[in-house]
Amino acid sequence: MIETKETIKKSQNTASVNTEHLWNKYYIVIMVINFVANVSFYLISSTLSTYSIGLGATQTLAGIIVGFFSIVSLVARPFSGIIANRIRSSILLVTSFLLMAVSAFGYGFIQIPSLFIPIRIVHGIGFSINGVVTMVLISKIIPKSHLTKGMAYFGISQVFASAVGPTAGSTLGQLFGYRYSFLAAAVTLVLAAIIVFVFPLPESRPASSQKDNAQKKHPLFSWNELLDVHLIRLVIFSAFFSAFNGLCSSY
Repeated sequence: MIETKETIKKSQNTASVNTEHLWNKYYIVIMVINFVANVSFYLISSTLSTYSIGLGATQTLAGIIVGFFSIVSLVARPFSGIIANRIRSSILLVTSFLLMAVSAFGYGFIQIPSLFIPIRIVHGIGFSINGVVTMVLISKIIPKSHLTKGMAYFGISQVFASAVGPTAGSTLGQLFGYRYSFLAAAVTLVLAAIIVFVFPLPESRPASSQKDNAQKKHPLFSWNELLDVHLIRLVIFSAFFSAFNGLCSSY
């Protein structure tokens, strides 16, 4: 019995996501797919307005097309958190990458600017799900002893993507046409989906949620899951910070 308990403890420690090493395989995979998701976002966002105007859209319509993505993402985020408690992380990530890839292909092949709005809805939903699941996973994967350092490196990957994406998008647009910026984004997103499929990631759902889902039925959503009053101050601060960055980047 003693040997059995020791064996079980060793196997549990081996299977644990929060290993003592920061740069474990899960952390690297999350860093890579997060970088890809953000690069693809900047590949598209940095060129979509100019591309839309080139297709005959007015500046007002181009602004609506670009801004509609943020509105959809804002609305979809809380529901994405609920979905992350219901469905496996690998399934959600692959689905979100494919939704974004389909959207990127749509930008490249559809020549009617007004039809970009429904594509932006699909793109915003995919990006929202991807961002929520990624943040849940990275918070679970990083060992507590390396939490600040791990989150700092994770943030650097996002900043690096914001530097690479617009530059690559503008360069591809000027050399080959803006359509190729969208196609490049689509290809990278498909590759990210393949990475997630090949390297399965740990579960994003809480352990209690997994047991509850197996034992009893849940309502579609609850207000406690949709709104956490303890996070309102943090959300407001983050909103002002993001708005300031958005205003600066627009000019």
